[in-house]
Amino acid sequence: MLTGPLRIALLIKTVHQAIRTELDVRLRERGLTLPQVAVLVRLRQSSGASNAELARAAFVSPQAMAEVVQAMLDKGWITRCADQNNARVLRTALTRAGMEMMQVGAAEIASVEERLTRALKPGEEVALRVMLERCAQAFGASLPKNQPRRRRHDRKHGTR
Repeated sequence: MLTGPLRIALLIKTVHQAIRTELDVRLRERGLTLPQVAVLVRLRQSSGASNAELARAAFVSPQAMAEVVQAMLDKGWITRCADQNNARVLRTALTRAGMEMMQVGAAEIASVEERLTRALKPGEEVALRVMLERCAQAFGASLPKNQPRRRRHDRKHGTR
């Protein structure tokens, strides 16, 4: 039985579950899943990804990714063609409909993140990012390469 403050790992897991639940609900209302959005974002960044690359980007197994990809093909969000150097590898690309769905999903994710950061005081978001990055690195987790950092809404000046 815990008698002091909650363990950090439990707090992180609790926040993760709350974010994931909120994202799942919002994305489902838009006809999307989080793995689908991860695939769409990955393909926007780098068209031609293989199934294995997409699975890594979405944190799912290659077998689960095959189902995600098939559903997205059926909806017309992506196309596939054989790799020029290895016909057994299928390369995946976004369609116009896929780009539109990626934007819908990205907007929902941004909205959930904004809700999260509104709970923080000015300056805490940057400190939290730095601490979480260090924690991830302590376990050897690879972080996405230098994505532009969003600046949180400055309530005092009404700017971003």
